[in-house]
Amino acid sequence: MIESLTASVVLLLAVVAASMALHAGRQHTLESEDQLQAALAAEAKLSQILADDYLNMKEYNGDDEPPGAMVTTNGTSYPNEAYRIGRRVTVEDHQQKFPGLGVVIDGLQITVTAYDQDERRVCTLTRFVPKPSQ
Repeated sequence: MIESLTASVVLLLAVVAASMALHAGRQHTLESEDQLQAALAAEAKLSQILADDYLNMKEYNGDDEPPGAMVTTNGTSYPNEAYRIGRRVTVEDHQQKFPGLGVVIDGLQITVTAYDQDERRVCTLTRFVPKPSQ
């Protein structure tokens, strides 16, 4: 009787350990998928902004597409794989300084942040766009 009970406990512990390992593996896979989707979404938004005219870029400031609500440039919803990711944009006046050269370049700093359902930042891309010469 004791041997049977001990064997049952050992078997239960083995099943619990295997289940925990599978769950941890699944969580790691979801995290990797979120990172990939976040990078793709942030890059797509940054590309959309950079393709626009410099004078229109500030209009993107404050754009926020919450998780599950992102759309492509033509208005199509993102695929189901990206439903856990959202993105927001900040566009600010910025000066890029090169002290060794004594040069200061005016422009815009564009930041696209992709975040998850818990508002945790997953990916951030920042790009400086020089102001065009007149």
